[in-house]
Amino acid sequence: MPNYFEYLVNNPETLIAKVYGIYTIAINEGSSKVHIILMQNLVTCKQNHLKYIFDLKGSTFQRFTKQIGKDRNPNRALKDLDFLWMKRVEKDLIQFSKDARDNILNQLESDVKMLSENNLMDYSLLFVIFKFPASEDKDYMDLVGLLGNQLYLNRTFKSNNMKYLYIIGIIDYLQNFNIRKFFEQKIKNIIYWKEGKNVSVQDPVTYKNRFLKFMKENMLEKIN
Repeated sequence: MPNYFEYLVNNPETLIAKVYGIYTIAINEGSSKVHIILMQNLVTCKQNHLKYIFDLKGSTFQRFTKQIGKDRNPNRALKDLDFLWMKRVEKDLIQFSKDARDNILNQLESDVKMLSENNLMDYSLLFVIFKFPASEDKDYMDLVGLLGNQLYLNRTFKSNNMKYLYIIGIIDYLQNFNIRKFFEQKIKNIIYWKEGKNVSVQDPVTYKNRFLKFMKENMLEKIN
């Protein structure tokens, strides 16, 4: 926690979703306790214009859902293989500007370096895509307002084709690479030896490098 706090103070542009509070609740004295972490919500209430939510780990082994289709619930997070498929289907879906791409990549490198140095892994990049409504739509100004909202600064971007609003952030970053994860990695490497490096669980350095490689090559790739 001291390292996390110091990093956020010194890196105000971090993409790491912030922890706002940690609480322990007990209804009655002697009853079992419930531990709660209150974290920043990166998905706004503008659900009627929500197009996709992706939970990206940089892992391509069994990282897909059955949510793609006519009846897909936009509130359900899709995964890495879903993301790669949607990119092929919707050619104009991912269009970051060069400046945004460079800034995001630099910040991601800094953020995951800190997580790796603190023995953390299994985090995700939450990538939220809203479709911009017409200017006369009642929600238009609210969505545009996110670009200047202090809570969403440095993590909200408008697509080059002006069709989409992107929100990104690193979530689920509290998993320590402990002895259980160590043995889980070893067992899965044996079982899935051909895909061993693609399974989700990896040591923090391997996880960091794979995560960055996926984002650079698939979400933040250069467009000719």
